[in-house]
Amino acid sequence: MYSDDRTWHCVDNLNLGNSLLPYAASAPFDCRPERIVCLEGTCTDTLKSIYTWALGQHTTGERADSTQDFTHVQSRILFLNSPAGTGKTTIAYTVAERCRAEGVLGASFFCSRLDTDCSRPSMIFTTIAYQLGLFCKPYKDRVAEILQKDPLLVYSGVSHQFRELIMHPLAQLCDNFPPCVVVIDALDQCPDHHAASEVVSALLKHGRDLYRLRFFVTSCPEHHIITSFDTPGYCNAVGQPLVHKIGLEPESVTADIERYLTVVLSDIPECWPGKASVVMLTQLANGLFISAATAVKYIEDRRYSDPIGQLKVLTPTVVLHGPYQFLDQLYLRVLESAFSDISEGSRLPGRLDSVLAALVAVVQDPLSIPDLSRLVRLTAHTVYTSLVRLRPVLIVPALEDSPSSIHVIHPTFVEFLLDSSRCTSRSLSIGSGKQHAELLHGCLEALQELRRDICDIRDPSLLNIEVPDLSKRIEKAIPARLRYACRRWWIHLINGELSDKLLDALLEFAQKQLLYWVEACSLLGVLRDAISGLSESRCKLMVTRRIARLLNDCERLIIGFLPAISGSTLQLYHSVLPLTPRKTTLAWTFANEHHAESSISVYGGVADSWDTCLGTVMAHEGKTVYAVDYSPDGRTVVSSGNDCKIRLWDAPTCSLLLVLSGHSDCVNSVKYSPDGAHLVSAADDCTIKIWDAVSGMLIHTLRLEAHAKFIPCAVFMPDGGHILSGSDDGSIKIWDAGTGVCLTTLTAHQDRVLSIAVSPNGLWMASSTESLVCLWSLEAPGEVRQAFAGHTKDVTSVAHSRDGTRIVSGSLREHSACLWDVATGKLLREFVGHSDDVFSTAFSLDNSRIATGSRDGTVIIWDVGTGASLATFMGHHGWIRSIAFSPNGDRVASGSDNRRLLVWSIEGGELLQLFEEHTDWVWSVAFAPGGDVIISSDDKNMRLWDIETGACLLVLNPDTWYHTIPLSPDGSGVLVDNGERLVELWAPLDVDTQATTLFPWLPRRTWPMYYEEDGWIFSLTPTRRTRLFWVPVDWQGIVGYLGQNVVFGKQCIRLNFSALNSYLEDLCIAHVR
Repeated sequence: MYSDDRTWHCVDNLNLGNSLLPYAASAPFDCRPERIVCLEGTCTDTLKSIYTWALGQHTTGERADSTQDFTHVQSRILFLNSPAGTGKTTIAYTVAERCRAEGVLGASFFCSRLDTDCSRPSMIFTTIAYQLGLFCKPYKDRVAEILQKDPLLVYSGVSHQFRELIMHPLAQLCDNFPPCVVVIDALDQCPDHHAASEVVSALLKHGRDLYRLRFFVTSCPEHHIITSFDTPGYCNAVGQPLVHKIGLEPESVTADIERYLTVVLSDIPECWPGKASVVMLTQLANGLFISAATAVKYIEDRRYSDPIGQLKVLTPTVVLHGPYQFLDQLYLRVLESAFSDISEGSRLPGRLDSVLAALVAVVQDPLSIPDLSRLVRLTAHTVYTSLVRLRPVLIVPALEDSPSSIHVIHPTFVEFLLDSSRCTSRSLSIGSGKQHAELLHGCLEALQELRRDICDIRDPSLLNIEVPDLSKRIEKAIPARLRYACRRWWIHLINGELSDKLLDALLEFAQKQLLYWVEACSLLGVLRDAISGLSESRCKLMVTRRIARLLNDCERLIIGFLPAISGSTLQLYHSVLPLTPRKTTLAWTFANEHHAESSISVYGGVADSWDTCLGTVMAHEGKTVYAVDYSPDGRTVVSSGNDCKIRLWDAPTCSLLLVLSGHSDCVNSVKYSPDGAHLVSAADDCTIKIWDAVSGMLIHTLRLEAHAKFIPCAVFMPDGGHILSGSDDGSIKIWDAGTGVCLTTLTAHQDRVLSIAVSPNGLWMASSTESLVCLWSLEAPGEVRQAFAGHTKDVTSVAHSRDGTRIVSGSLREHSACLWDVATGKLLREFVGHSDDVFSTAFSLDNSRIATGSRDGTVIIWDVGTGASLATFMGHHGWIRSIAFSPNGDRVASGSDNRRLLVWSIEGGELLQLFEEHTDWVWSVAFAPGGDVIISSDDKNMRLWDIETGACLLVLNPDTWYHTIPLSPDGSGVLVDNGERLVELWAPLDVDTQATTLFPWLPRRTWPMYYEEDGWIFSLTPTRRTRLFWVPVDWQGIVGYLGQNVVFGKQCIRLNFSALNSYLEDLCIAHVR
């Protein structure tokens, strides 16, 4: 399959495209030397099938009308799916090479876990759009126009990128865009599974409109990729599936491997190998081309010049089981042969650790020998002579001082190294604490090279994508070793053994380079990774409080000002730093970086410490928020409300990901499936809907057999395969989540079903109406095992114990809660202590305690075993609407009608946090899985809170989304309230002010004028429009300005732009000169 044509056609003219569009320069198919075309005579059937799909519409002499018919019938997406090591990348390379030769290769993106840019799904569609711009100039012009209008588009989600950068330009060009093929290889190599699934979903969602574009995608059979491609309902205009799937037949793969081995080993002298040896190696390869190719490299290793001896070494002495066992044995043999002289027990174990540390770095990012040697503090000669022995698995430059990077040939080698069950040699395992510590030390040394404005941009009014030749500036100012350090230092910190020396170096970094590192992360586009890195690092460094405080401040700064810092790097110094809370460790430490002579001045808006609320976002157009849920991985939040819509939010950055429309009435409930792949929603339109949680596609509407009345609740069962729903008509239905078929209808209740809870083992379900709790066996649906009728009044809440053996319920007008035995239905205990109705109940995760919340404003903690009251918390002045235990059981959170959310210590009884930002009753409260974040909702807002600091991490409220305030026609002010009201802003012009405007349609006014557009404050003079400042979303817009002062609605915050405007004017004058 692998040919010997190793020509490296790297794309050297990528900078001729759109300078506003970031791209992965090493993503094109021909930018890695180890990639080669299939050996002639191999993969013939597979390639023929792909060529027919890819080139059929371009066949010479085909009539235009038949071409059009063929195009509509053909699938627009071809998916090749086979296990790792079977040769998919070589096939993809061969297809891309053929398409280029035919003039129909529009773009290619070869994903690689071994290259940072090529492993990021967020770079896939920007890079493809960039290459399509090189393929078709009118396309490039359309993309340029789109980016001019929305320059921050490149930082949006991949679905939005695909729609704006791929689909919209294609729709504008129609038949003026030449048909072409796009190749995406090894999508499974993207470690962000959610974003990779989103790539597939974007292709499927818009597949019907890909008239002039075809996508060839390859991947290993990873679950998240396969399930995304298997999403039902995606068909073309004639009802055929949008995706055509192909695989590699094991028999043909085995024949191709035998042919490959016969050809490439035929040059070995002494008429070797014989047929028997080829057959043996073919059998050992077990369908994996990478096994055969690695074996060839090992046999041909020039260090030994003994191919027959090397072959004997590879001959297994035991029976091998599994497709990767021979490959693992081969990789281990390569390692042992390479490091035999510095293995454990020799005089050089320290050197081995350093060499293995270099290998740790190589498998994460390609680096040159000089860069590696500085990272691990070995000579370049030592690193080179050690790693050159690994040429069967690594691409190593011919010279030790070469600027070329070392590459891992195949990702299976990385998987082998990182899996201790496969790499069984303890002395040769990588990823030890010592190795990570070694690399952390090298990273911290490299980070000392960071400085302010490292790329010499100087102008904070420019967005990053507007900086001329920014890619070249980054390449020069932040070389590969420093880029590696910026991206990886925290990974090595988390996994490394920390010594006092390393802690001292970390403190020095935090006190001197931390802010410069944030700048570098903005330039490199990895601020989102920085947020998680800071959070995990802070957790490990809690014992070193000063470092932890600095990292926490830095994390808060990035989260709070992410749009500003990611969009325009230098805003960090000129506008963000002046707004940093004055008494934080970060503000004190980096006070010297606040240059008053070139920054904004803030009056009345800078707090002493981090604000409790970082942001405000209206979740559902100002209407009631009925339900919220965290995804199982904690990365996204879903909400539903009275606006009939469902919204998905990015939890770390607070950005809106998707709006799901389909219900025609209030959406009462929305829940994630256990695997996070789907959502189920229930609404007052009497329907239940199942959605794809990544693409937002509606999969099923459960209507024909649905409930006759409103549906208050719907939940997934723990297996994810079934859905339970309860209705005002008194029925409970069990649905097949895959088909949408109603399996069972349960009708024991006579009143409306208010809530449903499923035991963690999926065997039991509890349901409640106003006066009855029923326990159902889900093994025999339809059978009510127990009816808990101990309450005489309305049942308001039901909660399962973690082990599924007990239920606690609360009710109206009884002032008590009841504990029930699930197996017998017996009332075990009644908890009496409240003086009014019990509205909320909750079990601790260890099942030892129960919390109840009442209309009397108190929360009581009860001992399940004895029934004793352990603690009573009084702090609310209203009904306790919601209550929740933290995952470790040491805290309880409660929300009430008095708009307060309180967090209590169960052991000490003291109030730990008081949150008072809600504007209405707090209906629901829950702890995030990590226990460090609380999510709560009222009638209009949904909020995420940091428990330790009390900070509000996110408030979802659409009223505070910014909107552009247009100038009035005569320039006297701005129009608000949809243009119905004029707000006068400009001061009268007198003889001492500036000269008459150059714009004849404007009267003489004082300059500059200020206005808000796309979340930024701009200044406008007769000759210049300047971006000055990103406005936090809760600042409530501009209310007025005079001269250089601008006043905002939030607490009358006033910014003075005099110094910043003077600095920018000096830059402009210097540039003209």
